[in-house]
Amino acid sequence: MWTFPAYLLLRFYRLFFKVRVSWSFKREDIHSPVVYAFWHGNMFVMPFLYKGGCIKTLVSTHRDGRLATQIMRFFSIGNIPGSSHREPYQAFKMMLKAIKKENCDIAITPDGPKGPYHKMKKGPLELAYLAKVPIVPIRVEHRRAWQLKSWDRFFIPKPLSEVSVKFLEPVYVNDKQDIERISSFIGDVL
Repeated sequence: MWTFPAYLLLRFYRLFFKVRVSWSFKREDIHSPVVYAFWHGNMFVMPFLYKGGCIKTLVSTHRDGRLATQIMRFFSIGNIPGSSHREPYQAFKMMLKAIKKENCDIAITPDGPKGPYHKMKKGPLELAYLAKVPIVPIRVEHRRAWQLKSWDRFFIPKPLSEVSVKFLEPVYVNDKQDIERISSFIGDVL
């Protein structure tokens, strides 16, 4: 299978750009899993940020998603098959189980898998509300990157460029009535 060579190529390419990571809080101060949220077009850099522990990501069951799943296994990132379009209830239950029973963080793109571009969906907030865990928005800024002509305007950092990744303050969804307001807020800060 060619997924391992693809993984090695990604690891090699990672040597040619810089990633600056900053946190608006101390992760160790949160004593529960979190739901990480970032735009679909910023996925390229995300596997390189993983530092261990249990994390699973929602991945489409489409051919592209299955390919991404195979590559992410080499990064030791788990996956949950499904999306807002394919088997959403099953995927939602699996994410809830991963948080509550396996103590796993969840990484999710609230505008994926097909858009609309930078349009926040409510699934991540409903997940955080039911699991009683915070959402951590991740803002990504590229300095010199290729931007694909795909629906998500996928970014690939250019060699010798820099990517800034900021883990923003955790957001708690304590009341189901707050979902609309918090959704708008997170969409704005991403």
